[in-house]
Order: sequence, then structure tokens, then C-alpha cells
Amino acid sequence: MLEYALTVLLLLINFVVLNCLLRQRRRKRTEPPLIHHYLPFIGSALDFGKDPLNYLMNLKEKYGDVYTIELAGWNAHVFANPLDVRNLERTKALDHKDIIGDFVTCMVGKNHYIHNNPDNTGPSFLERLMGRAHSVEQIEPTPAKISKSIEHALDSNLRGSMQLSDLCHIAKDSVVIALRKLLQDVGVHKGTRKVHLYDMCKRIIFDITFNLFFGSLPDPVKRAEETARFYDVFKIYFAGSPLMVDRIPVHLLPATKRALAKILEMIGEINWSERNNVSQLITDIVDSNPHIDFKDARARHLMIILWSAQANTAPALFWTLAHLLKNPDAKRAVLKEFEEFNGRYRLRGRSSAEPTADASWPQMNNILSLKKKDIDKLVVLDGCLKETMRLTGSSMSVRKAMQDTVINTSSGRQYAIRKGDYTIFFAPVTHMDHEIFESPKEYDYDRFLIGEHEGVLSSCVPSSSCDSDSQNSEPTQLLGTLRSRSRFYKAGQRIAASRSIMTFGFGSTRCPGRHIAMIEIKLVTLALLKHFDVKICEPDKPLPDFDLTHLGFGVMPPSQDVRVRIALPDDHNNNMRQAF
Repeated sequence: MLEYALTVLLLLINFVVLNCLLRQRRRKRTEPPLIHHYLPFIGSALDFGKDPLNYLMNLKEKYGDVYTIELAGWNAHVFANPLDVRNLERTKALDHKDIIGDFVTCMVGKNHYIHNNPDNTGPSFLERLMGRAHSVEQIEPTPAKISKSIEHALDSNLRGSMQLSDLCHIAKDSVVIALRKLLQDVGVHKGTRKVHLYDMCKRIIFDITFNLFFGSLPDPVKRAEETARFYDVFKIYFAGSPLMVDRIPVHLLPATKRALAKILEMIGEINWSERNNVSQLITDIVDSNPHIDFKDARARHLMIILWSAQANTAPALFWTLAHLLKNPDAKRAVLKEFEEFNGRYRLRGRSSAEPTADASWPQMNNILSLKKKDIDKLVVLDGCLKETMRLTGSSMSVRKAMQDTVINTSSGRQYAIRKGDYTIFFAPVTHMDHEIFESPKEYDYDRFLIGEHEGVLSSCVPSSSCDSDSQNSEPTQLLGTLRSRSRFYKAGQRIAASRSIMTFGFGSTRCPGRHIAMIEIKLVTLALLKHFDVKICEPDKPLPDFDLTHLGFGVMPPSQDVRVRIALPDDHNNNMRQAF
């Protein structure tokens, strides 16, 4: 009996091994170099998960700019040259809709296909949104027209100049309200307080984005209570979302499952008619399809929008503040630029927003007076944010080949891609390219600036400007003819700035909310550093490593938090103690 069992076991092992060998991919002559793996199906997943950047860069040095790996069942062609991005964008056979649908389905724990339902078991979200399909029989084979309509709506609501100006107008009020609420809750008005920087960033960004997109209740107390109630539930769901993206079934994550069900219920119960300043994007979704059977799908989609508004913005704000606090020259340059700008527009007689009732708290009128066009002129701040995006961005842009195709590369070579294969562009490979960026692992705040004093901005900034809250000093010529750098080069060919940093992806999958996210980060950075005294508690300690569980999402959060001291400037302390 034992011999029989051993024989069966050996036959099974031989069958599995033989099956793996027969199914092993073999490279064709016109395809990219194929990286062989010892573990079937898993392939490079373990090595990639441990240290993705160094793993891919080592393969690049050995095999060139294009090569093929197996990644947890995917046959993935990795493109490592930003000069090839344009060709990836233009290849019509490469598509992203199935990938987004799969991602969203994982995020909400059930089928929720934005573009089209691959199983044809029901209408997609876009079809239901536009009222085009209310039964299986009404499904259109390809909802291309509906998809274009929604993409146009995203463009107009999140990328249009007028719409961004309107969002910026609401965002600056939200920034001031959120900062005031959070910092007074921790007792900054009573003296110096220690807080965790990343936790603070997450709370501030949630407060801003929730009230910016979903609108806010008219009563300030009810607004604060509602925001806190939503955040307490959302943070539990957000913490478990990376596991859901990794295809861990939601029923194995009980806390995440409860939080997901609760947040969807809370969104479904929102009375939109009672709210002020609901964004046009949300209004279009809420008002477009009144059918009762659409409410559940609508709640899931609104939740995805809320999640997307936090995933990159909160960690990006953390790293922006952390690097500025660790680099005094950068902080001085940002504040000096802002002081000069205030001096110029004050001379033009521009009015400030109405002060709050409590004059002893920083009024932040110079924040409330900003318009989008003003923020766009702060090139030093913009350069610091771009440098932060370069160092921390980990976006992985993925496309699926819907048919056999050929991709041309900048080197003049052509590579055949099979139907069902995937193409991957991992942004950090470009961000850390020595040929594009000098000393790419270092934080260089003026890397993305050019002007008369290129590379020596810090020497033009008096050290006292960092700690001063006064706006009465005469503006200097720090800015001069400074402007954002728009050209980088690789192999003698120009790389546009938009492709030198691809934290937000590229092409049709580029994050549509990136512009308002940058505005939020800039407003919070200016408000916090200009009107409060913020210092890292352990300045000699290096900044934390990345949390790789969010790899591929965009900006990686820190693996651990950083404690900072926050206090009011000296000229506010006495008044605040008397007021409270």
C-alpha cells in the first residue's frame, strides 16, 4: 500500500514538473529578452516585491531597456526608457480598461466595471451612469462613446482652467478650516505640541478632499463632526485596501469588510441637497442617473473617488514637508519666494479675505487671497514638490495587449508583443536614472529650476527669513528670471518634464486629479510653514524608508511616522494664551 502511494505521488510530481516545463514560455526571435525563473507562475514576484527598483535596474543593465519577466502569472514586458513612453501611448492594441476594472473590483470587494464588464453579466458603471443600459439585453458591445463622455467630464471638471480655479477657491478655505480644527484639537494654542507628521497629513488631506469634492454641511460644528465620523471609518478601510488590491478576499479581512460596508452606507445616506459647494464632478455622477438600482453602484464609485483623492496626496504632503524641514535652504527659499510674491501683490492693492472672528489665531489672509494663477507663479515651491515626486513616486503604468502587436522603441528596434501579455513602465527607473538626473538619490530642491543663479538659490536667501513671520521686509531679487525647467536629456534626446517625472502615470491612465492634488499640497505647505513654527523632533535621524505595500499606487507612504513639534510663532503665543 505504501509503495502504491509513493508511486502515485511520484507520478503526480512528474506530471506537475512536466506540465510546468511544457507551459514554460519560450522567447521568439522578435520578442524582448526573456528572464527565466526557477519558480513557475510566481516568477519575479518575490524578488520584485523585496526591492523592485534595484531588481529592475539590475535587469536593465544586463538585458537593456526592454525585457520580459513573469510576475505572478503575468507575462510582463518591462520598458525602462522614458523615450519609449510615446510609442507605448500610441500603440492602439495596448489597453488599460480591464486592468482598471480589475483594480476597482478588488477595491470594492465585488464586480464594479467602469468601462465594460468582461463577463457580460450586467451593465458597466458607465452604461448605468449614462442611463444607457438598465437590463442585460440593453448592453452595448463596446461602450466607447460612453467612456469618451466620462473622460471628457473628468477633463472638464478636474483639468479645465476655470474648474481648477473654482476648486482652488474652495480648497484654500478648506485648508484654513482643516488646519485650525486639527491644531486646536491637539492644543497648539496652549503651547508647543508634538504630533505625528504623517497622521496629521492624512487627517488634513481627508478633511480637505472630503469637503472639497463631496461638499460640506453649512453648520461648522456639524461639518466637523461629519468629517471626523467619515474619517474614523475610512482610515480602517484605507489601511486594509493594499491587501484587497493584492487579491486577498475581503471576507478574510473582517475589519476592512465592516469599514467598507459602513462607508458605502454612509455615502449612500448623504443628502446632497443640504450640502454647500458640492463639486461638479460629484454632481454630474449624483444627478445623471436617478434610478434606485443605481445607488449602490454610485456609492461604490464615489468611494473610489474618495480613496483616490487620499492615496497619493497624503503621502506626497508628508514627504514634501519632511524634506523641507530636513533641508533649511529649501525651506528658506520657499518662504522667501512667498514673501516676495506677497510684497508684489500687496503693492497692486489686491484685497484679502475677511478675517476670522478670533483675531489671535493666525488669519492666513495671504493664503485665503491666493488664486490658482498665483500658485502657478511660485516656481520654487513647485520645484520642491516635483523633486519630492521624483524621489518618492512609484507608479507602475500597466497596459494589456488586446491583440498581437509590435512596439517601436527609441533605439530603432521593434519588439513583438503577444495577445494577453502586459507592458509595464515603472516610473522610479526613470527617476533614478543617472543619465537624466545628476546624483538622483539626493534631494536637490532647485533641480527643476533654471535662471540667472541656477544651482545657487540657497546662497541668495538670508538665513533669518526661515524663522521670520514678518511681511514688512523689503523684497529682494531672489526670483529674478527663475522658471521651471522643461527639458531633460537622455542619449542626446530631449525628455519632456512630464515624462521625466511620472508619479501620476502617463497617457490615458494619468491621474486626472493630479492638478488639484498639487494645489492642495502647496496650500497646506505654505499655510503650515508660514504661519506655524514646525520642527522635526529628531533632526539628525534619517527620514524613514518606504512602505512597499503601496508599491505601484503612486507616492509611497513612510514605513513609520515622524514626530514634529508645532507651535504658534512668538508674536501669537501671548495673545493665544489670553484668548483661551
